[in-house]
Formats: sequence, C-alpha cells, structure tokens
Amino acid sequence: MTHRVVRLGFGLLFLLVQLGCNDIVTPPPSGGRGGGSGGGGIDVCSDEGGPAVAITLPTPAADPNTDTLVTKPNLTVECAVTATEALVDDTTVQITVGDAAGATETPTVVNNGDGTFSASLELGSYPNGSLTVACEASDSSAERLCSSATVMTFLDLGPSVVILAPDDGSVQAGGMDVEFTITADPVSDSDNLAEPDLAGTGSLIVAGARITNIVSEEGVLIGTVDFDGPLYETALNGDYEFSVSVANGRGVTRLETRSFTVDAAGPTINIVEPELASIIAGATDVIAEITDPSGVDASTVRYR
Repeated sequence: MTHRVVRLGFGLLFLLVQLGCNDIVTPPPSGGRGGGSGGGGIDVCSDEGGPAVAITLPTPAADPNTDTLVTKPNLTVECAVTATEALVDDTTVQITVGDAAGATETPTVVNNGDGTFSASLELGSYPNGSLTVACEASDSSAERLCSSATVMTFLDLGPSVVILAPDDGSVQAGGMDVEFTITADPVSDSDNLAEPDLAGTGSLIVAGARITNIVSEEGVLIGTVDFDGPLYETALNGDYEFSVSVANGRGVTRLETRSFTVDAAGPTINIVEPELASIIAGATDVIAEITDPSGVDASTVRYR
C-alpha cells in the first residue's frame, strides 16, 4: 500500500488502482486529539513527484540520554514545503502531533509566507514518552500529489507529582498537612535521567514560605504547616496557594499548584433590617446576612 490518504477526482482513481481490493482508505485527521493508526497514530503519504517536505522544528531524538528532547509544555512545529513538479497547494499543509499513547492532534497551521508553515499547541496534558510530529502537503496538479515528513522525538515534562491532599480550593484553619507523591516518569525504558532530584530541587511552598517539616510514610510525603507559626510574620487569613515542584536528572521541573483558603476569623454578620438608627415600635423582623468561608452552623445563630 502506497499510503492511506484519500484524494478527490483523478487522485482518488489513482489511489484505488494502487491500493487493491482489500486495503482500507483512511482520510487524514480533521482536528482534535484522538486515536489513530500507524507510527504514533499518524498516517503519512508519499506520492512520487509530490512537494518536498521537511520538518525543521522540533529536531529528531533517538537517545533520550544524549539528544535534545521536547521539555516545554508549549510546542512550536515548523515545516518547510517546496514545490517540485507543480505548485504547492498551501491549503493542504497539515501538521499532526501524536503522543506515546497513540492519540493525535492537528493544530491550526499558519503560513509564514516564506515557504515555511508553523503550528503551536499545548502539551501540558500529554504523557511523558515518545512524540511523533508529521507534516504533509499536496501540490496543485490534477493528481494532487502528496508528500510528508515525520520526526520522532521524546517529551519530558519532569517527574510525576501528585497532590493527594488537601483538595484544590479547600478551607483550612490553624494549619494543614499537604500529602503528595513524587516519582520518576521516564520517557523510555532506556531513560537514565528520569529520577527526581528530591534533595537538590524538591520543594513545598505554602503561601510563599518553604516548608521543611516533611516526613515520608509508605511512599507518601507529608508536609505539616502551622499558619500561626514563625514562618509567617502575620497569621494567615484569606486566599493562598501552595505548590510542589521537583526536577529530574535532565533538569526538567514539574510544578503542581493548588489553592486554599485560611479561615482565621469568625463569620461576617451584616444586619439588613432594621436599618441603623431606625425607630422600632413593637415587634419587628430582624434580617441578617451571615457569611463564612467554612460555612455557617445555623443552630448557633442567636438574636439578642
């Protein structure tokens, strides 16, 4: 089978002759991130006489220990397309990125006007591992000849950091325990630089202060924070963030952040009725708004 890209008109007839009776024709992906077939879940084309296609970014990587990997969550792909026998149809240029699990994504392609095309996408949700980048383009001939290029590399976004407790947006009072795990997340079985550097780069930052009171219990790291202790010049009260970060042997840092609220004061009470300095004669209704980040126990409300 020459390739698996559906072409219209004469190109479709040309493909049907080459594919034979039992082969399946699969159209190119139309966008989004989903499963696929072939290397990295990406289908490619290779018509003789099609445009010359070359991927200039990212660069290929075969050895994760010596080659340059993709280590940032925002990736820019650049592809150079040159006409051979017929002019390039710029509207057919497609860039596809596939992750280690075989899911693919086809970001929007930008024509840079100099024979190169680029696309940007976020890789923050991608797993560490192999990364396949493909670029394809067709010419403007009647046959719509198609060519493609593929680059294999690795994605390393740092060690695995999982915050177990507290939940994001939790309300705390007095202090809290932060429970988390840090483990290696290698890009391949031969990755020798995946181990997290806990001693040198591991940190737990709570409301701007580095927490050193951390113990390990059955693989879970627990950091204890006292909101009223000497770490903070003023006792905490309000909205804050805490984060866990660590780098691996490649120097790639993973950072996970959560928000929390410290409730260090009683409820806020606003009397709506009667109005201030109003004159009351006989029975009257008293209406009050009571708010508190931790919630209000209605059974404790008293009027005096």
